[in-house]
Amino acid sequence: MTIRYEPSLMEEVVLRELRQLEEKGDLRPTQKYHALADPIYERIPANARGNRREVEFENIHKKFFQEFGFLEPMEKALLEFPALGAVEEVFVKKAARQGEQWADLGRDRKRVGIRIHPAQFEDTPGLLRYLKHELQHVADMLDEAFGHPSSEEGFPDTSPAELVLIKDRYHALWDIHIDGRLQRRGKETIFDRERHFERFAVSYRNVPLAQLTAAFEAFWEAERLTHTEILAMAMDPAKVLDRGEAGRTAQGKRRRPLFAGSLCPLCRFPTFGWSNDLDTLPQSIVESVKKDVPAWEPEDGACDRCVELYKVRAGV
Repeated sequence: MTIRYEPSLMEEVVLRELRQLEEKGDLRPTQKYHALADPIYERIPANARGNRREVEFENIHKKFFQEFGFLEPMEKALLEFPALGAVEEVFVKKAARQGEQWADLGRDRKRVGIRIHPAQFEDTPGLLRYLKHELQHVADMLDEAFGHPSSEEGFPDTSPAELVLIKDRYHALWDIHIDGRLQRRGKETIFDRERHFERFAVSYRNVPLAQLTAAFEAFWEAERLTHTEILAMAMDPAKVLDRGEAGRTAQGKRRRPLFAGSLCPLCRFPTFGWSNDLDTLPQSIVESVKKDVPAWEPEDGACDRCVELYKVRAGV
């Protein structure tokens, strides 16, 4: 397997490390760097043909990148994933922001791309946790049983707004599934169980804590989920609750989880303001709503604006 690093990533990582060493009082690495880099300006004119200067600087940055030990985390992480044996190349590219870090599998399923922010190299344990998490994503993609699609065709054909919400849920659930497995194998994770549950709970409203906890535990402890199963739960959050045999009202009806940003079943717009008045809604208003949306039940929820509209119509 070949591991390649984007030259601009190596350059920034090396220069950041040199600055930090200088601040600690160690000037030797910087002096060594300039002893190699400064003569390039004299040896190769600025108007020289080709990219001779650029190549020479790339070689210097590659040399320091290796000497500082920045190759080791990737090599160490890859050893823990035998399933990636069929991968021929890993290309590590610079992420502009830490929120843009990710890993992906090429269409030929033989190349892996990973984006890393340069600051991530300053925290070796954190970098290792990140790499193991992302490489587990890749291992899942390579697993035929997981069934990850090779293109966007694996996601539903829906409105752009709803597709963004579904993808956000999908990746959040997949992250939980990955870290749950890594923790059971005794590996460090990007987030611990408690942090994942906090993120999980923020996405739901009006779901009793006991039901939400049961759903999360069932998902965290799942040893084998497929792309299709996770996608189904991202498209219909009630399926997440069903995994923990939760999501039931006192009458035995299923309560639709009021997922932040989900589409209101009445106006079909994403909403973050779900009504809390549905349990006390007069029957006349319920019947009025059902005239417009016959399949609707109060358990399905509705946004504040829709409920207010029907109240105004009814003179309430």
